[in-house]
Amino acid sequence: MKLLNKLTILMLLSSTALTANATTISFSYLFEGSTNGEAGSILQGVIDGDIQGDGNTIFINNFISASLTDSNGIHNYVFSATPGIRGFGEDIGGNANPASMSFNGDILDFWVCPGGFTSSPGDCAFGVDGGGFLITNGPEYVDGQTDPRSFFTERAHAGHADLTNSYRVSDIDYNTANWNASISSVPEPASLSLLLLGVLGLRRRVKKS
Repeated sequence: MKLLNKLTILMLLSSTALTANATTISFSYLFEGSTNGEAGSILQGVIDGDIQGDGNTIFINNFISASLTDSNGIHNYVFSATPGIRGFGEDIGGNANPASMSFNGDILDFWVCPGGFTSSPGDCAFGVDGGGFLITNGPEYVDGQTDPRSFFTERAHAGHADLTNSYRVSDIDYNTANWNASISSVPEPASLSLLLLGVLGLRRRVKKS
C-alpha cells in the first residue's frame, strides 16, 4: 500500500510539472511596412514555450504553426511546421541566444528559417529558399557576427517562398503596439493522465479487498 501511495504522489508531481511546461501560445504581429513591403501584412502563429518566472518572458521550444497573410487579407502563406529556429544574437562563446518572446512585447528575439540556416554565414533567404521571419531587439550583425559596438535595433522581417526573393515586408523599428501574444491552452499529457487514473483505480480496488 505504501508503494502505491508513493507512486501516486510521484505521478501527480510529474503530471503537474509537465503540464506547466507544455504551454501553447498564439502570437501575431501587424506589419506597417515602414522599411519594405506594404502595410497590413500579418505574421501569426502558435508556439510551444516555457513561461519564465516573471510571468512575461517565454522561451520558445518550437513553432507549431506560422503563416504570413498579405496586406489585402486574401492570401495566407503557410510556413513549414518544423523550421530551424534560434535567437538573433549570440553570447560571448558564439552560441545562439534562446529564441524568446514576451506577452507585452518588451522581449522579442526569434529567427525562423523553415529550410534551415543554409545561407552563409548562418542566414537564410526570406524568399524562394523557403522564406522565414525574424523579430528581434537584439544587436546588429556585422559579417555574420554580433558586433559588440553596435546598438540594439528593433526589427521585424518576413518573407515566403511563394512571394519570391523580391518581396520582404519589414519594419525597422517594429511597433510593440502591433504585437499580440496570449495563452491558447495548457494541454495535459494524455498518456500520463491515463496512467495516473489506472494507479488511482488500483488503489481503490486494494482498499476494498
